[in-house]
Amino acid sequence: MSTSFDTARHQYELYRFCYDNNHADWVDLAARCFRFWEGNQWSPADRAALESAGRPALTFNVIESLIRALEGMQCALRNDVRYLPTGDADLNSAKVMDAVWLSIQQQNMFDFLETDVYKKGLIMLRSYYDVRVEYDDDYTGHVKITSPRSQDIILDPSIESYDTCDWPRIFKRRFVSHDDVAHKYGKAAAEHLRHTAIPDWYEYEDSFMAQQMGRLPYYKYSLPEDMTGIRGHLLLEQQYHVYKRKDVFVDVETGDTSEIPETWDRDRISRVLEMTPELSTMRKEVKTVRWTVTCEGQTLHDEDSPYDYFTVVPYFPSFIDGVTKGAVESLLDPQQLYNKVSSQELHIINTTANSGYKVKRGSLLNMTIEEAEEKGSKSGIIFEMDDIQNLEKIQPNQVPQGHDRISFKADQIMRNLAGVSNQGRGFAREDVAGEAIMANQAAQEINSAGWLNNLHRTKQMLVRNVSGCVQNFY
Repeated sequence: MSTSFDTARHQYELYRFCYDNNHADWVDLAARCFRFWEGNQWSPADRAALESAGRPALTFNVIESLIRALEGMQCALRNDVRYLPTGDADLNSAKVMDAVWLSIQQQNMFDFLETDVYKKGLIMLRSYYDVRVEYDDDYTGHVKITSPRSQDIILDPSIESYDTCDWPRIFKRRFVSHDDVAHKYGKAAAEHLRHTAIPDWYEYEDSFMAQQMGRLPYYKYSLPEDMTGIRGHLLLEQQYHVYKRKDVFVDVETGDTSEIPETWDRDRISRVLEMTPELSTMRKEVKTVRWTVTCEGQTLHDEDSPYDYFTVVPYFPSFIDGVTKGAVESLLDPQQLYNKVSSQELHIINTTANSGYKVKRGSLLNMTIEEAEEKGSKSGIIFEMDDIQNLEKIQPNQVPQGHDRISFKADQIMRNLAGVSNQGRGFAREDVAGEAIMANQAAQEINSAGWLNNLHRTKQMLVRNVSGCVQNFY
């Protein structure tokens, strides 16, 4: 039997393996994609070098406008899932499930949530739903669908399939306060963490983050008389598949099986069998979801999951053998090229307007050299000279032939990679025929069909999880 400490340490080491071999590289790429989407597209070193040289650093955020167009396309082409009777189910049952699913969508404002997940996936390559049953404001329980931060979901590097049923495990991590642990896992667990140091087997990154959290007001203890050792706590949730022999109910007419919860005693099982004569029991090997929650050196929860599937449902715009891709990733280099070329064009124009003068020493009569340097680019400037030949304007560099075409090509490359044309965004030229515009808009949907198809696949997986929650808890 492993101890609580052994389980916590093993889980942390497994989490670090998944983080270092899959998650860390994605975090760096996703952060860069997010910065470009929000408009932070120059590195601090490049911007500082340009500013010190008096050169412009322009940002034309084409990526944001393209993502906005793709977001609008998803809203216009929104689809839904409907239930149909199969097996021994009837049409009325399907209609009931349809109504329940519609109610759950309304409770969770799902249309807006789905658009957020789609947009986040296009930008950061990965996004997720989380489906659980909550009892916070309703003792009968209700399905709660949320979208956790993509950075907090850590995938196993060995996944090959889009479907979570084929995944060995998934981690969810977050830094929590002392009060968070006390609220969800009890005062005793929180007090144990409060009086223990960060384990020495923690990686420096996690140890540093936990210590830095203590500076934020949210992580202060609710007890003002004791403010020593304040820090955040790294909470790790792992959901993973295990195979074990368990008792199951068997429908002798249809052959369907259902696991019997491990907490049920013999009397409770007997009452169910008396009420439903068509049921029997047997023992078989089943694939079960196990749920383990640890925090530093303490195991807070380690039981079979109450759900049939992982609570996390992924959305990947593109997915092959564990490799994910989004829309922004391919637009980074063209966006950089567009900004740099546009900035260079403006710099050339600026030097044309204020290229400077050649002045013979002592020939300028109405101002000093310093005043000429300050006012020389103003319109209507007058120089009084002892000889007009002693003043000569410096000829600026001419714009290289074809230089202006580079920025145009960069813009076209971004639109081609994103699959968004000017006609699709409503910016077609006035001389383009209406039928041509409509044909172009219809063809444009093909470019994002793969991303929308994966969104629909995610929605089917989501509805599968929701159906399990409804059938098991409602």
